[in-house]
Amino acid sequence: MHENLQWKAISCGTSHTCAILKNGSAACWGSNVEGQISIPPQVAAWEMIDCGYAHTCGIDVNGSAYCWGWDGITPGRLIPFGQTKVPSDISSWRSIAAGFVHSCGVASNGEGRCWGSNGNDQISMPSYLESAASQEANVNMSMHFAIQEPSRWESITASYFHSCGLTVNKTIICWGSNDARQNDVPSVVNAQYLSVTSGYVHNCAMNASGQALCWGPRPNAIKNYWCW
Repeated sequence: MHENLQWKAISCGTSHTCAILKNGSAACWGSNVEGQISIPPQVAAWEMIDCGYAHTCGIDVNGSAYCWGWDGITPGRLIPFGQTKVPSDISSWRSIAAGFVHSCGVASNGEGRCWGSNGNDQISMPSYLESAASQEANVNMSMHFAIQEPSRWESITASYFHSCGLTVNKTIICWGSNDARQNDVPSVVNAQYLSVTSGYVHNCAMNASGQALCWGPRPNAIKNYWCW
């Protein structure tokens, strides 16, 4: 690791690490077998960076998104999955995440997008969500109806075979592989989440009260307030 430097953000992948310095420049170290630490030289200052399995994604200070590294090609597979191909129809991004064989991001207008492999529906994100008014009525008045509105996101995670998103209404929705119940977000009344992060087959989130909640496999080992 680069010592005696001032850091702004850091992210760990499977065998590489990337970080943003206080001056906006980025540094990566670890395995570069797939080019995952070969930072695009044309970018002088970064706002966000995220490491996946063998690829990396980042957003520069102007809102442009980049992904580099492994694109899914192996000796037995000559067709790329496409996880490094950032959608060209979005010019300004708010957040980005690199997973195993897919990536996800949120545009500046709150639109969410995932790309890459969809073998486990990990990029089949919901287009419409239940509205905040509908959710509040269902909780407070024991009513059961849904008013659909276009999905808008604060951030989206990209894990191995699933994804989770934090909506602008501060709720969490997960999709993709659910073999370890990693998509079964705990039902918490009036939960207002601030962040969500995803591991291999589990997720953790923090709410507005500063409490942490994790879910996925081994429910007795992944508990509220503590992660290990």
